Amino acid sequence: MTTHFFDNWFAKTFLFPNYGAITLFGLSFYQRPKEKVSETSINHESIHQVQQVECMVLGGIISLILACFIGLTWWLLLPPLAFFYVWYLLETFIAYFFNMFNNSHAYYTLAFEMEAYDNDQNLNYLLERKRLWWFHYLGDVKYDDNNKKLR
Repeated sequence: MTTHFFDNWFAKTFLFPNYGAITLFGLSFYQRPKEKVSETSINHESIHQVQQVECMVLGGIISLILACFIGLTWWLLLPPLAFFYVWYLLETFIAYFFNMFNNSHAYYTLAFEMEAYDNDQNLNYLLERKRLWWFHYLGDVKYDDNNKKLR
């Protein structure tokens, strides 16, 4: 189910230098060749792929409900594609505000990122994972006295 593109021109062109990969619409793009990407990084992006597919399904359900009330229109294709990104941005703004505008803390308080970081070393996680498990992480983050993430 997972699709990964290594040594990819898109990742090399659009990612910041300190980012090694990005997952968009269920596809993962890496700056480096496969031999130089850790299994943990691949698993991390695979978790994001599953999260994005789940969000596409949720967006599809929203579109079907809206179609019952307003009829079928072309813009009902947008919720399945945009649900993950709208949720991610909304959660980022909230996290950024509640973390006193500290971007690194905000990033680690996102439910999608917490699930991926907590489980990226467990290479069997996607086999064991429950559906929509990222909901479990909403609002659940703690820091120690040195502002290091405990999760």
